[in-house]
Amino acid sequence: NTGNNTFFTQDFTTKMSPFMPDSVADTSGYKSDYTYLTLRADYTRRGKKNRLEVGVNASLRGMDNPYHQRSVTHMPRPIPAVKSASSYHFGYDEDIYSMYATYSHTFGKFTASVGARIEKSRTSTRNYAQNDNSKDQVYERDTIDFYPSAHVKYSIDDKNSVMLSYSRRVARPTTDQINPNAVS
Repeated sequence: NTGNNTFFTQDFTTKMSPFMPDSVADTSGYKSDYTYLTLRADYTRRGKKNRLEVGVNASLRGMDNPYHQRSVTHMPRPIPAVKSASSYHFGYDEDIYSMYATYSHTFGKFTASVGARIEKSRTSTRNYAQNDNSKDQVYERDTIDFYPSAHVKYSIDDKNSVMLSYSRRVARPTTDQINPNAVS
């Protein structure tokens, strides 16, 4: 579990010409709470010409990220001050449970292996409402996916071999890539 709270306040004068603001007061704050948990168990059984690998995996991650910003720009008289404020609150939870197995066997100079992973994933993305007129935006995804793999290797001699492989994979985004309200 990692997290941080950041608050930033600045008040400065930028008067370099009569058309520029007299001063700017800016206050912002954001909080980042990240939770990660991974549990894994593997078993491997090796024979003289074969190998079996099986395992289970649970990968859970969550993110809570509220952000608030307020700015007041004081303009030369008679221009009124310009005020702005914005708030965002983003939440994300992802749970992935998988089982997998790989079997390989050697036939002379050939080695063949087949494998599969079955994965149950649940994702919940929330953009929390920041005023009374809007509703929370919640997007949920619940899937079961199958990821097969197959490999064939031919050993030409002790130093050279040729391999043909196939595998279906998934690349998941990082939490920085997911958050639409990220503060840099």
